[in-house]
Amino acid sequence: MTKSQGMLHLVLVLLLQSSAVFCNDQEDISYKIINPPHSGCEQEVKDGDNIQVNFIGTLKDGTEFVNTYADDLPYYFVVGSKKVPKGLSQGTLGMCPGEIREVNIPSHLGFGDEEKENIPRGSWLVYEIELIDFLEVKIDFFDTLDVDKNEQLNLEEVEQYFSLPEVSDVFGDVASSESSLSFLTQTLMNLGDENGDDLISREEFYILQDFKNQQQKEKESMMEFREDL
Repeated sequence: MTKSQGMLHLVLVLLLQSSAVFCNDQEDISYKIINPPHSGCEQEVKDGDNIQVNFIGTLKDGTEFVNTYADDLPYYFVVGSKKVPKGLSQGTLGMCPGEIREVNIPSHLGFGDEEKENIPRGSWLVYEIELIDFLEVKIDFFDTLDVDKNEQLNLEEVEQYFSLPEVSDVFGDVASSESSLSFLTQTLMNLGDENGDDLISREEFYILQDFKNQQQKEKESMMEFREDL
């Protein structure tokens, strides 16, 4: 290698390092760090983690299709689940709380040929993701309940929700009788079944879960406030 070639190689290395752009050849996504994480990161995102994030999603031309900041409601999902596009889930791996990344996702790791509202078929997606925190629960309830794997929960599958250890501990004896269990199951179905087809889709279930998580956080905040009085 000549001296000029060596200098060129050094410049290229420095440029790559300073831009903080990373590629995953296996998954065909790329990302760059916009804001570094908080100092002293003790935990990085991995498959199976339940995380709380904010994000802004745009098309390649800059057209915005989602913004959790505008909705003032952070988003929760289990990394590796089908709640979000595979590329978005992969793009959070290795993140630490406080970190903000811009993730570029090709169509086949986004929504592919499926047309979504404001997202044409075959679109590349760009997400600016902020990792807020980790959540303790690390189970994708939908995948557990969806026994026949048809991406919909019927009444019998919804009933099993109350037998999950994480849920039964909360409801205790309330769901012990057949009549009480039937009432709780039908209530959950009524709350989640937004389109009235007597089934709960994955999207409907996660909306229900997000609402429950938000309600729980508000309840905990109110309890802390009362303790301060």
